[in-house]
Parts: sequence; structure tokens; C-alpha cells
Amino acid sequence: MVESIHYKESVTERFCVSAIIFRGTGARITQDEKESWHKDVDVFFQENAWADTPVCVDWVNRTLKRAVEDTDRFVLFCDNLSAQVSDEFKEAVSAIGGVVWFGVPNATDLWQPVDAGFAELVKKLAVQEHHKWLDSEENADRWYGNTEPFSAKERRVLISHWTGNAYNRIVSPPSTINRLYGEFGRK
Repeated sequence: MVESIHYKESVTERFCVSAIIFRGTGARITQDEKESWHKDVDVFFQENAWADTPVCVDWVNRTLKRAVEDTDRFVLFCDNLSAQVSDEFKEAVSAIGGVVWFGVPNATDLWQPVDAGFAELVKKLAVQEHHKWLDSEENADRWYGNTEPFSAKERRVLISHWTGNAYNRIVSPPSTINRLYGEFGRK
């Protein structure tokens, strides 16, 4: 169901919310479902769950923009993803006061703090949330299809909550995020 999860953060004390890309177009998603997603997770749709140019531009306009709204200028470090080197993406970032800088290709674990531990930790904590939820026999039976299976809508809502809860465990208290970034320079 979830092909990729992308986490980005601002350089200020205010952080972007998490973002998930689900496979599909999102055309048939009801307002009820949208209101059920975790409040700290922005949900995107793409046919193959890829971070293509339209998704990345949408991420800038929906997610990044909120995190930098009181910032005059900022730098967004990117990893040379084809969508991120597109003029459309760079123009979207520029329109909200940012400039895109690119790091060494295929080495984001060395120069991008989010890839050097933060995203991995969010993913691990989301898996913990999932496993804790599966401790309920009723949940496990439905998840594995032994009884009435969950609908795609129900799965998307659950995944958004596991991700949002995991993300919030890291950013609250701020000392956790500061420790993660402090350790980044020592790797």
C-alpha cells in the first residue's frame, strides 16, 4: 500500500508535518477519509507512489509552505531526484522564499540529516505503532484477512496515524530532534 514515505524538515524550530505518498490517483478519496487522516501527516497520491514532479511541487505548496511561512529566506537541501532538479520544483520553492541546493548525488546519508537517522527512526517507530496495534487479535485477524479485511481507506487512515504518532514521538520533546541533529555531525 505505501511505497514510499518522505520526511522533510525546516531549518527553523517549526517542523513540517510528515508526508506519505500512496499509490493511486486519489480521485475517489472522500472528504470523510481526508478528515480521518492524522492531522500531522500530509497525504499525497501518485500512480506508482513515486515522488515525481507534481507530487514534489504539491509538497512544496501544501507542506513546506506552512513550515516556512514566517521565514524570509531559506535553503532547501535536495538530493538530485529528477523531480527536485526540475524547473517547476525550483520555481515553487523560490515562490515561497527558498532556494534549492543540491548535495552530492547518492550520498544523502552523509550530508542530509533527515536521511542520516531521522527518517529511519520515524519508520522504525511507525512499525512499532503497527506491531502494538496488531497485539489485538481482532486487529490482526482483519489486517491479515482472516476475517473481514480492512478496506484501502481504513488501511490508509491507520498508516497515517501510525506515521503521525511516530513522528510526534520524535519531535516532542524538541530535545530528541536536537540530539538527532547533534549526532549527525559525528557520523
